[in-house]
Order: sequence, then C-alpha cells, then structure tokens
Amino acid sequence: MARVVFGRRTRFSDMYNADARMERIILGWVALTVVSGCEGTEAPLLVFDESSLGGADGSSSSSGGATDEASPDRERLGQVESFQVQLSGSLDLDVEADLFVIDLHSPSDEDFSTLSARSASIGCYFSAGSFEPWRPDADDFPAESLGDPLADYPNENWLDIKSESVVALMAARIESAVARGCTDVFPSLVRPSTSENTFSLSADDFANYAAHLAQVAHSVGLGALIAGGASFDPITEHYDAVLVFGCASAGSCDEWTTFAETERSVFSIEWGDESAPEDACGEGIAWPQIVKNQSLDAFRFVCPG
Repeated sequence: MARVVFGRRTRFSDMYNADARMERIILGWVALTVVSGCEGTEAPLLVFDESSLGGADGSSSSSGGATDEASPDRERLGQVESFQVQLSGSLDLDVEADLFVIDLHSPSDEDFSTLSARSASIGCYFSAGSFEPWRPDADDFPAESLGDPLADYPNENWLDIKSESVVALMAARIESAVARGCTDVFPSLVRPSTSENTFSLSADDFANYAAHLAQVAHSVGLGALIAGGASFDPITEHYDAVLVFGCASAGSCDEWTTFAETERSVFSIEWGDESAPEDACGEGIAWPQIVKNQSLDAFRFVCPG
C-alpha cells in the first residue's frame, strides 16, 4: 500500500461576506499526497454551507429525534484552555496545547504516541460527507453511494449519507480512531450547496446523520467535535465541542454562548495574515481563540484572553 504523507495546495475561492454571514465558508483543506509511484490527489475537507441548515426560508432543522446515550466511561472534553488545529504540513509537536485537532490517518503512530504521552486530547478529523479516494477504506465504498464529483475537485464525490454502507464505514472509522489513540473524533459533514446535492439530501438528513455519528463516538468512549460557522448551527446539539470559524470577524460569537454554558467547549478560529495575526483577534471572546492561515498548517497565533 502506498505511504500517505502530508502535502498541500491552497484554494480560497469562497471568501467571507460580512453582510451575508458567509454564504459559504471554506474552513480548511488537507491535501494528502500519495507517494511510492501512485498518483496523488487533493480536495477540500471542511465546507460549511449555512444555507443547508434549513429549508428554503433558512429555518433550522431538528435532529429528528435521534438519541445520544453516552458511554458511562466517557469523559467530556471539558474546558480546554489551549488548542491547535493542524491539517497540513509536518505535524509540529513543539506546540504547547491541551487539544490537538489532526487528521485521522496521516500522522504517524509516533506522533500519536508523543501527544498521548503528554496527556493531550487528540481530535481526529475525517470527511464524513465526501468520498476521499486516498483514505485507506476508499475501496470499501459501493459505487452507488458515490454521487457527482465536487464542482472544483473532480477526484472527490459527494456521498449518500443515507446509505447503510456509508453509515457503517463511518462508524468503522470512528472505532478505528480508538486504536489510533484519538480521544475525540471530528467528522466533517461537508454539506453540498443546492446545485451539488446529488442525492437530494435534506437538512433533517444531515441532522440525523450528525447525531448518529456523535452517538457512535460516545458509544466507544470518544468525544465528538464538530465545525460551526459564524452563525449558530443547531446541528451541534449532540456534540461535546464546536470549532467555530469566523464569528469574531462576523461579530456573532455571542450566538454560541448558550452552547458554551452547557458544559461543552467552544473553540474560536479566525483567518489571519501571519504578518499581523493580532488584527484578526476578536475582543471579549469568552473561550479560547486562535488565528490560523488558510492552509491550516502549523502556524498558530494565540489571541489574548
């Protein structure tokens, strides 16, 4: 099997729109380059489309009654004071943080062991809404579960999240995260825009799917992280922590206060220029806040508390 290492090519065609609260937010990318003679590929991993949270009128969706019975042995992530998100580049183990959000498959066993020895929480990322051909389980996805290619990344396909096979494969990924040494999982829903919605998936479909993934994580003793945009997303209901992107620049961080008051964690991330990252920091943010560049590599600026 080809060895998978970190690679990178940046795209940032979807920009912030402060007035519209970000029609589409690109949260980050990992480009995984396959070496040893195999052709590499790359694609966006975290795409947050606020228009997919509800119906045509923008109304929010419920979780469809899904339940979340946590394992009695599972401990909540708790109020983590420092965190790092690195999804590209060689993993920087010199960063001091209580929580590291990293890719599920790319870091080495030694990287996981080092972080575990430091008693750091490890949130393991994977795409739960798109087919990534470089994942080790890629051959297990049935052809009928693969939809149209992503508009900008033809090597990836939308997934039918209502497929029993897809749901089972995602559950298997979560179970494999235990063996890797993850303490939490970070499944990205990668919700398509209306024009790319191959399987006519509804907001309730995504809400039920998200709730199920969190339930699976909790059943095997893992915490569950999810990405959020500048506006509050009710789909986070079943998750232990949310990585909120861009709320300071949008002036909407207060929308996440209720979530933070329920003994769950909010982590704020702003995009910033490495030459003056402090300019991206929001004031009066009640939870940990960092500035990252668009590559989501090792660079991190910790905003004043």
